[in-house]
Amino acid sequence: MRDPRQRLRDFADRVFVGYANLVVRRPAVIGLCGLLLAVAFSLGLLIVDVEKRDLNALWIDLDSRVVDERKVFEDEFGGLTRKTTCAVSVATLGDSLFPGSNETSATTARTTPSGNALDALQGCMKVWQDTEVTMDNKIFVLHDVCERPQVPVLFQPGQSSAQLYSSYTRCLQANPIFQLLYQGVLLQYPWFNPSFSALKSAWGLTELPCSRASVLDCFREGQNIDWPEGLRELDSVSAAAAASLTTTYGALAEEVGAQPIQSLTVSAYLTNSSLFPCWLLRSDGNITCLGEMGHFVLEQGALIRSLYTVEPFFSAIGASSTTLISATIQQFISQVGMATNTQELQTIAKNAHQTFFTLLGMAAQQDREAASLVAYMDLLTKINDLPTRTNEPIGSECVRDTSMAYYTDRGQTPSTQEMGQAVGQLRTAILFLGSLGYWWRPSYQAMSNSDILEHINMATHSQINPAVRNDPTACLSGEARCCQQWSSATIATSLMLSGQEASKGMPVAGTGFSSKVYKTITTIRLGAENYNENNPFWIDQMKAAFPTIDWTKAKREELMEKLDEKMNAGWLKMYKREVGSNYSSGEAYSSFRLDFSTGSSLTDILKEASELEGNLIGLSYGVMAALVVLSLGNYLEALVNIRQKDCAQRYMVDSHGILGLCGVLVVALSSVAGLGFSSYVQITFNPLTTSLVPFVALGLGVDDMFVFAHAVTVLNDRSRSIGDNMCAVMRLAGPSVCLTSVANAVAFILIYYVPVAAVRQLVLVLMISVLANLVFLFLLFVPIMVFDLKRNHAGRMDLIFVKASAKLNDSERSDEEKNTLVGKFIDKVYAPVLSKAPVKVAVLLLFSGFFCWTLYNAIENTKQGLRVSDIALKDSYQRDMARLTENEITTQSCYLMAVTKNYSFSNAVGQQRVMDALNTLDENTWRIRGMRLNDANFLTNGSSSLLGFYSGIQQSGALNPCPAANVSTPIAVPQCYDTFFKQWYASVGPFYAPFLVCHDANGMRVGCNHADASVHAVRTPFNLDRLYTHDDHISAIEATRARVDPLNDDKMQLFSIGYIFYFWEQYFGIVNTLIAAIGFGLLGVFFVTFIFQLNPWLSAIVCLIILMIDIELIGLMDPIGVKLNAISIANLVVSIGMAVEFTAHYARAFLLAQGNRNERMKTALHEMLKPMFNGALSTIIALSVLSMARFPFFRIYYAITYVLMVIIAFANGLVLLPVLLSVIGPGSQAAPAGHDYDKQTDEEMHALDSGKQESKADLAAAAARDASAEEQMMY
Repeated sequence: MRDPRQRLRDFADRVFVGYANLVVRRPAVIGLCGLLLAVAFSLGLLIVDVEKRDLNALWIDLDSRVVDERKVFEDEFGGLTRKTTCAVSVATLGDSLFPGSNETSATTARTTPSGNALDALQGCMKVWQDTEVTMDNKIFVLHDVCERPQVPVLFQPGQSSAQLYSSYTRCLQANPIFQLLYQGVLLQYPWFNPSFSALKSAWGLTELPCSRASVLDCFREGQNIDWPEGLRELDSVSAAAAASLTTTYGALAEEVGAQPIQSLTVSAYLTNSSLFPCWLLRSDGNITCLGEMGHFVLEQGALIRSLYTVEPFFSAIGASSTTLISATIQQFISQVGMATNTQELQTIAKNAHQTFFTLLGMAAQQDREAASLVAYMDLLTKINDLPTRTNEPIGSECVRDTSMAYYTDRGQTPSTQEMGQAVGQLRTAILFLGSLGYWWRPSYQAMSNSDILEHINMATHSQINPAVRNDPTACLSGEARCCQQWSSATIATSLMLSGQEASKGMPVAGTGFSSKVYKTITTIRLGAENYNENNPFWIDQMKAAFPTIDWTKAKREELMEKLDEKMNAGWLKMYKREVGSNYSSGEAYSSFRLDFSTGSSLTDILKEASELEGNLIGLSYGVMAALVVLSLGNYLEALVNIRQKDCAQRYMVDSHGILGLCGVLVVALSSVAGLGFSSYVQITFNPLTTSLVPFVALGLGVDDMFVFAHAVTVLNDRSRSIGDNMCAVMRLAGPSVCLTSVANAVAFILIYYVPVAAVRQLVLVLMISVLANLVFLFLLFVPIMVFDLKRNHAGRMDLIFVKASAKLNDSERSDEEKNTLVGKFIDKVYAPVLSKAPVKVAVLLLFSGFFCWTLYNAIENTKQGLRVSDIALKDSYQRDMARLTENEITTQSCYLMAVTKNYSFSNAVGQQRVMDALNTLDENTWRIRGMRLNDANFLTNGSSSLLGFYSGIQQSGALNPCPAANVSTPIAVPQCYDTFFKQWYASVGPFYAPFLVCHDANGMRVGCNHADASVHAVRTPFNLDRLYTHDDHISAIEATRARVDPLNDDKMQLFSIGYIFYFWEQYFGIVNTLIAAIGFGLLGVFFVTFIFQLNPWLSAIVCLIILMIDIELIGLMDPIGVKLNAISIANLVVSIGMAVEFTAHYARAFLLAQGNRNERMKTALHEMLKPMFNGALSTIIALSVLSMARFPFFRIYYAITYVLMVIIAFANGLVLLPVLLSVIGPGSQAAPAGHDYDKQTDEEMHALDSGKQESKADLAAAAARDASAEEQMMY
């Protein structure tokens, strides 16, 4: 029974010899069929699908939790928002945007080169605000796509609360309380000039600003950008009221010689409900109004107790004054309680005022600070709604009458419940609208640079100061410096700016930590968000606003891209410092640098990276073609022997340069055909496939082409027929080419198991490209080889195809071939030296040492990660912006996602679960300081939130007997929740519409104003901060998940989501991904090499060498600046293919050679060194072209990495592998039966070589070696 390995070889011989005979008979037909097939495959590129949008999905571990979480998030909200950022920074390192800390005058500040940094930011924001484009004959502006709150129904024109609130502002001037202050006190002062204005009767809001954050929000100038007319009018009214009251207080304080405390503003009273009448229904149905202070007055002594809490006051004025003040207040309370009309109250107030001023004078003599406080208390007492026990609703007639008129004008009679709800809604309107706007903020135009810096530092302190955060009026009244969004939500300064921090921060009382103190500020920025183009809420809005447009996905993407392009165009002029942009030399902002990014910026980087650089590909293939032609052509030899005509002509006839050129063209066509076929089978391309595959296919394809071409060069014998020559070539080269190609294909397909989309798409295309190269080498290059042999046998010279006149002698050609420089080097130098025992030991030690070093380096020093700045083009706006966000403003936007499963938010447990998640994330050390999640959630965000509104309405008595609730206590009764949710959403709820998803009872998505709607999902924005390094990102993700994950159960899914989770998720299992990729690749190589050779020991050695090559490459990644990420894993996948080319060919040659291991090593080297060297050299030079790529990323991750990859594979394949096989290699499969050459001693082999032994057995062995010489030729 024959050896299975022999049977396998016989079968391969029959297949390849049969194909050779077929091609020799019909080379043109087979070549034409191959060409037509290649062209047909190539046409697939016309329909190629390149992933240019959802690039985040490429790097996600498909087995990770992020896949499911991302799907849930996208199903509900369409995906992450599109970020827009514009930043103004110093142009020179070490400068400050606000220089001159000793400046005290605004004039000085405005004349310094950097004094207008905030003006520059305004100019940047104006480009953002004014962006508009035309599409389908419609004009679209920023407000059409930016994420912004919806106007609550309460505040829309014509709605009850809008009318009531505008009436309320008009009533203030006629309000008896204001009149009481005006007539009883203020008219006696000639400096008093009230300028209290009121909202128009038709006032209401039609739109709200976009969601944004910028340093301008710290100043009044924030209203210059994206500030709707309705809010502008509200600002003017609030500012006028504040100016009047502040002036009044300032004058009072000045008269008594006291230093004014912080500004006293009407909104401070509004948000404290000090001026707001509290409606109560009497038993007789009449409406009575009592101010909040009235409740204190009705409780005897409560007002006194409230004053007694002011310790500095009483400690300053002494016991006698304290007693006198107490008696005065008691008398005042008693008189108020007996008053029957407004006139009596005015008289009482006037007398009380005079008494207080007497006390004030006494206090002023002892302590001016105490006097100031008395003045404040005096004004506070008079401006509050004075109580009455009569039926006359003092201080509320106008508002009450307006409220009633709203219903009577519509022919309605309000019920007790309706009136209570109306009052509660008006209370919410006062609390909410009183806190909006910019009127209370300082103007930076009136500030010096040092004042601006101080204001920002104080605002940074206020953000984390509980005393400020728990007092909503602290910022409005001026008691604290604040940076807030237009909606009064706090903005963390680290989200808006960066700079050099002082070594010691400002201590925050009662917290145990300190706030930042900026010594200098180097960057200020705008951050804004647009809807994701797949957001269902936004899509519904666009369909309603523009019903004639078919809002397909392509149309939505087109709109977003057009707006981004228009915005980019405006900002690019500033970035490039074009004349007229204000950033050119000598212009206003020339000392600054502008950086920006839009929702398309990152996508644009990857789109550009994924675009084929035709010039580089053409140059690479051109260089490869030139090298191949020179390698396979004998042009240098012919030129050297030009004077010996016959010799030169023989060289030209035996040259195969044109064959090599055709081979490169076949490889190029097969590469295109492979990409086209990949498109036919609907494989989505990504930046890795489009940038890698053309070059990898070139390297692998040319190596296999060299196998065929070198076999033709070595085995061609003109004494035999062309058919015999082709049979010899195909019998030897065909199996070897199939071995490496199939091994690569199987390795790539097994690597598909690695659960990273980018890697999967890459290996699929690589597999198809390798197989396409194999197919077209046989269908195109083999027929070309037949034509080249015909030329050779016809005596025609290569390149010029002219018939040679010289006599051709094959034996001379063989001798000349043997005497080439490469042959002499192998036979006389390299192989003999490598076969010596000391050299083998040195090689093994050297490679072992190198391997150990790289293994250590791979384990200890390999860094993970990939920054946008690593990918972006040098000197591009994307790279500069990326560096800014990576090194200075290091924040990441995220969302807390809550999705209901088996219960709804009407269940108190569901509400509490979300509140617990908000609270625990607020304690996350990576969360940005100064912004709380509770301030952004629909349940807990102050008076306009669901629970805050519930609490306000409940105080009116309209919700009895529902249980009490507030922003920290959920609504316990589901029926109360359901009833109130509808009322809330019908009033202020739309403010939170972009953050909510509602379902009906059937689980279908509906608007939250639907009669059967309940909240199904809610997202709450938050930011992670101080993410400077790769490890910081990983730690932040782990810390965030550790807090949220324990709150998950089968009833509610809670998780955090954001770009940081999309991109950095891959690194949680990247080492396992790497091990899996290499492991499956090696498994594929072992399987194929074993099938082809049926020698497990040789397959194991080959896999060992390939593993060493990969580990050595990993160990060299850090020194050359490459990090471990999906791209470098893709490169390591490719390295397996490269390593197969430099190991499997040699291993097979060694296996088929005869003699002992040393002889077989020499034989295999003689046959393999030249083609492997040619392949390595041509591949290195061709890939070096990538060093000229536009993207620096290509130069490091591709050019340098691939050149290093080829060098390592070549060294291991031609140095270490020969030595290793010469020591522990398997026996020869070509040896005569029963003879083991490896058991012969070196002396016996030396005797055989020198002819000292002439035994018949030796002669027979020599004859056998000569007879099988043809089979030994591999290249």
